[in-house]
Parts: sequence; structure tokens; C-alpha cells
Amino acid sequence: MKFTLIIPTYNEEKIIKKSILKLENFLEKNKINAEIIISEGSSIDNTLKISKTLKKRYANLEIIENNNRSKKGKSIEEAIKKSKSKFIIFMDADLSVNLDNIPKTINYLEQNYDFAIGSRFDKASKVKRNFTRVFLSSVYSYIIRGLFGLKIKDYQCGFKGFNRKKIMPLLDKIKNKGFFWDTELIIRAKAQGLKIKEFGVQWEETRKSNLNIIATSLSFLKALILLRLRI
Repeated sequence: MKFTLIIPTYNEEKIIKKSILKLENFLEKNKINAEIIISEGSSIDNTLKISKTLKKRYANLEIIENNNRSKKGKSIEEAIKKSKSKFIIFMDADLSVNLDNIPKTINYLEQNYDFAIGSRFDKASKVKRNFTRVFLSSVYSYIIRGLFGLKIKDYQCGFKGFNRKKIMPLLDKIKNKGFFWDTELIIRAKAQGLKIKEFGVQWEETRKSNLNIIATSLSFLKALILLRLRI
């Protein structure tokens, strides 16, 4: 396979079938040869059962069963290690980012970028999103700029692609395996001198997040401070 699409899941029984069907149809329509890995984070609903049914239908679909309940970063890492593709893209299970960004991301990686980051804050972005989350994400990026000097605008958009060979050495260095994983990966990638491309995406908030905004913000701030002390 030329590249792998990773979808980390935890309690996604309501959307996983619809998302996989949509993704498979997109790949077929655009004649794209790609592996899909559902990296299952020990869901307590029927996500795994539904995923296994889908696997019987699609030869390019693989499933990883992880014992790491809701650890998004760890689920992505396990899928990266399983993949043998040169290029990898991971995306949220609700497919909030328009799928047309898949070939765009691969194009950037083929242009020798090591890391391609989907951004909801680029001038070319088209976003339908809750104002509070937009505001907090903006503040978050400014804090990171102050602590680490990075000019990346969006760290938590659930759509990122990279050269597997360049990212693999960073995985064991990442301490936070939860939702902060994306941010730590970007910061460590930049510290290692990887060539990063941030590009605007079309993004639509398709559902309400189950995460507590205040609690998550505080945990991310703590994680940033700890990371600053390590790097």
C-alpha cells in the first residue's frame, strides 16, 4: 500500500459504519489505493462488533484491538507501528475534515514534507465550528508560541499526515498518550527539524464533543508546562 488511513475509535457505534462507507466510497470513486486501519480503544459499546462486520466487506480494512481505553494517542501509535506504508494519515472517526484533503495531504508528503497538518485557522480554511472552541484553540496556539516559539496555528485538528519513517523515532519520546498526543508530536517533530506543512482544510463540527472544555484546557496547560521542562 502506498499509504495508510488511521481512524482511532472509542465508543463510535453511532457513526463508524457511516464513516467507513463514506471513506471507502471516496477511495473507490477517486481510484485511490489505501489501507484503512481502525485502531479500537477498548470501546464499551458495539464499535468493535460493527468494525469487524465491515472488515468482512472490505479487503483493505484492518482492525487493531487495543487495551488502552480512550487513549487516542496510544491507539494511533499502535496503528503507525502496524502499518508498512510510506505515508500515513490519521483522522477523527466523524470525518469532520472534508475527504478531498486526503489527496492534497499525500501530494504535500510527496513534495518531501515530513509532516502535513490540517488547519482550521489557515486563510484557506472553511470552518463551521462552535465559537467557544475556536476562541480556546486560538489561545492555545498563542500559549504554545510563547512557550516553544512555534508558528503552527492549529495543533488539535483531527487530520494529519506524515512520512512514517520520520515519525517513528519520535513515538517512544512522547509521554502523553491521550488527546494531548497531537500537540506533543508536533512540538517534538519541530524540535527534531522535520519539515512541516500546515494547510487549510474544510472542517465542519458534526457532533457535540463529550470532553469537558474547562477540564481539558487545564490538563493541556499542565501538559504543556511539563513538556516545556523536558525539551
